[in-house]
Amino acid sequence: MNKLTVTLICACAFMLRSVANGTFVASSLKYDFVNGNPVLQKGSIPTDKEIVQACGGDETCEEYEKTYALVLKDNAFAKSLEMVDVTPGEHSGDGEVRKRRSPSCPTYDDNITNISRRSLSPWTYIRNVDRTRLPVVMLDAVCLCGGCYDISSPTLEEDINLYSTPISGTISVRRIRPGMSSVPDFVNLNTGCKCMVPL
Repeated sequence: MNKLTVTLICACAFMLRSVANGTFVASSLKYDFVNGNPVLQKGSIPTDKEIVQACGGDETCEEYEKTYALVLKDNAFAKSLEMVDVTPGEHSGDGEVRKRRSPSCPTYDDNITNISRRSLSPWTYIRNVDRTRLPVVMLDAVCLCGGCYDISSPTLEEDINLYSTPISGTISVRRIRPGMSSVPDFVNLNTGCKCMVPL
């Protein structure tokens, strides 16, 4: 059995706040290579307390990071999120995937506390899987509305005169090569959505 431990170092730039927004979990992960396949060391996943400290009070960062950590810790939760496999050669387009929006904007609910659904431009998370990349599983945000919630409407109806657009960032990852080696690479992922006024 071949076994090699790799610590993933990510230097990432998100358009959300400081720290390693959306990447604290990814930069903490460690992998063993067993028979040439990466196996995540579950003990390397940061705790909620570590995430809160790293995010410095940024709610969006905390939600993203805690959700990402939960996806890695809890298989049942992970399976509740849509998965998109972007492994090159696994589907048409050689790794290119279109992210679908829901056919209709969800009704705003005052009882929901997570920031992704309280935003004027709500989003959900999907699992972005690439078996040639470390981390193999990452989170990607998908906007749920074409427009944005209208704050002048008593029920926050969708305003299609505005539009939701993803907040994206370029993230440093490692690309797995044959022979248990890896090389630096970058991927673009979305960490949330924002409301924009058309030009």
